[in-house]
Amino acid sequence: MKKRVILCCVTCYLLSAFPGNTGSRLMDSLYCVMEYSEGIINCSWSESPRSRQYVNMTLMDINRGPFCAKDPAKLEASHETWTCSKVFAGHRLYDSIHLAFVPNRSLESHLNVSNEGDVVKPKNLRCEVSLDQTIHCSWEVRQDVADSVDFSLYYQDQSRKEEVCKSTCWQEIPTHLSCACNFTSRPYNNPIHLFNISVGPADPKTSNVLFKICEHIKLQPRNLTINETSKGETFLISWDKDPIEKPDFNYHYELCYWRDNDVKPSEERT
Repeated sequence: MKKRVILCCVTCYLLSAFPGNTGSRLMDSLYCVMEYSEGIINCSWSESPRSRQYVNMTLMDINRGPFCAKDPAKLEASHETWTCSKVFAGHRLYDSIHLAFVPNRSLESHLNVSNEGDVVKPKNLRCEVSLDQTIHCSWEVRQDVADSVDFSLYYQDQSRKEEVCKSTCWQEIPTHLSCACNFTSRPYNNPIHLFNISVGPADPKTSNVLFKICEHIKLQPRNLTINETSKGETFLISWDKDPIEKPDFNYHYELCYWRDNDVKPSEERT
């Protein structure tokens, strides 16, 4: 039977996701890879069209500003896929880039401040103090907004140092999430002296994904020359070194082959 052959470079890993990411659905969908032969970093992500009706998000390098301009790639009923490309300039292969999605408007809600009429910001923020000085805060946020924005609760005490309380959320009605957060006032602080309690997007400096360039590299397969001998039983396969290959890596190749009726092996290594 006829055979087909491909050659894959397996020196570097092609990762399909950022490990350990537990942010919004938008952040969880982010995928980036460096096209080594082109010197370009390509990113893609999926976003709910309903979410975009409420808030626009920009992919940011938290140390350098906007990462790249997005272009629509694919539109489906439940989500839209976006892509963007950035020329690999000003970075080294062993650099790391901290990426985060940032909303285009303020989404903070403050305690005892009404957001009546603004359907995008969290609402019904309320806090109660228990006898053991534990403070329980709860609020609601629209599901479509929470799909793109990861919210946290912030509070300050008399020292004016801002603290963060990571929330837990659950769904009680189809359109909104109910969220809550508990924290304990320090012994020297009277809970009634706490002020500036608010709910807002997570700080990009502490809520981001780490893109390690050297771990997200895609190399192109080499062009093969195939010579058939022994009446189709033996094949001599050769290839030339790619002129763009650089001494940044040790190059190792794996030869993959399959028959016409077999399932083609994947060219991506995870």
